Amino acid sequence: IKKYRLRAEGERLGADLVFGVGARDGSPPLPNVESIAADHALDRLHLAGDEGGDFNRVFRLDVTYAGIAYGDPQFEFDQEGINLYDLGGKRGYLLVSDQHTDGTPNEFELFDRATLAPLGNFTSPPGGSIVTTNTDGPYLEQRPIAGFPDGAFYAVNDDVNAHAYDWTDIAQAKGLEVAALDRPFSGRAAASGSPGPARRALWFHDGSWWGALPRGPSLTVSRLEDGTFAAMDAYGTANPAVAWARGGDLALLSLGSRALFVRFEYRPELRRYVPLTEGFELPARGSLADLLVEEAADGSPVRGWIAWVEGGEARVTWSGASLVGWDLNGAALGEASSAVPRLARAGAATALAWAGPGGVLVRLHADGDPPAVWAPAEAVTSSAASSPAALRPPTPARPAARTRRRTRSAARRAAGRGEGGP
Repeated sequence: IKKYRLRAEGERLGADLVFGVGARDGSPPLPNVESIAADHALDRLHLAGDEGGDFNRVFRLDVTYAGIAYGDPQFEFDQEGINLYDLGGKRGYLLVSDQHTDGTPNEFELFDRATLAPLGNFTSPPGGSIVTTNTDGPYLEQRPIAGFPDGAFYAVNDDVNAHAYDWTDIAQAKGLEVAALDRPFSGRAAASGSPGPARRALWFHDGSWWGALPRGPSLTVSRLEDGTFAAMDAYGTANPAVAWARGGDLALLSLGSRALFVRFEYRPELRRYVPLTEGFELPARGSLADLLVEEAADGSPVRGWIAWVEGGEARVTWSGASLVGWDLNGAALGEASSAVPRLARAGAATALAWAGPGGVLVRLHADGDPPAVWAPAEAVTSSAASSPAALRPPTPARPAARTRRRTRSAARRAAGRGEGGP
């Protein structure tokens, strides 16, 4: 094993030998080292053992022997490649190729970075669409790249080609943590938008910004990575969407010829949202729709509301408890023009504002009433509204005296501050 220090020589590079170590009959013997990996945080240099060896050796970065060997009895064939997955804080995993030369799928042994304790192994399923065999060299890319939002693991297949695996699949199968480095390749395609009204489709969770964004032909749940959004999963076609997120709970409404509603839960070890249900079709149609979720004191969802404009009417539908059991008929609340309706919470009521032919109208639903029961419409502007930005009822000049008027004033103030509005 030789270490060189590189130096500039004009437009070229020169190299000075710092040290060299290793011999077939040395202490320890190093007859045929196949791969090395440096772990600067732990001052370790891992040497993947010799042909048919029982374990890997650990040296220090000054190439003095640390007296550590690991991998017996995990290694059955030849250790042919080693990669470090860095979780930060001196935590992570070591991945070592245990080269199966008997025609069976190659195994990749996992070890804890710090303790070197074995964590099992993974392999491609026999008979699957891709079967990786006889791997000499693997490569781990921990940065997000196109098609692999949490990075990728590449393995040479029988000296013929290379197979690419999504690190998320490996992590999920083995219960490993995900820590994709937030430095994507500059060549990765940027998220593409689609025309349509602006919506609440961005949220912040677990240290990252997320979005329900059209990307190519699909609607994706995407995570912001160093200035661009990395698509995690695709759900339906590339239509506008409305999202509600609270803690690890996410509800997504995809808008199009038929609205699609999906619930998710966040898996912190995978850094991604996993669907809890199949997409559920709702009666809402078109892109003129909004989503609101009533929340309990602890932030958990109580009831969902979806409002939309269809056939010249403002319509609304609702779910049962915990966002299940949606009503497939809904209710019509009044004549509407082509603008996105807005749902907002107003004290112990849900407010719906929409653009009617003569101005902006608001109707209230008190929490204790049946879902189809709404208070009569109240005009809050006298001029017609033709864009989502116009659906901001003004704050009243003075509070109203009666309880019902106070509730309506609260709706106006909420809409005026932009709570649940555009």
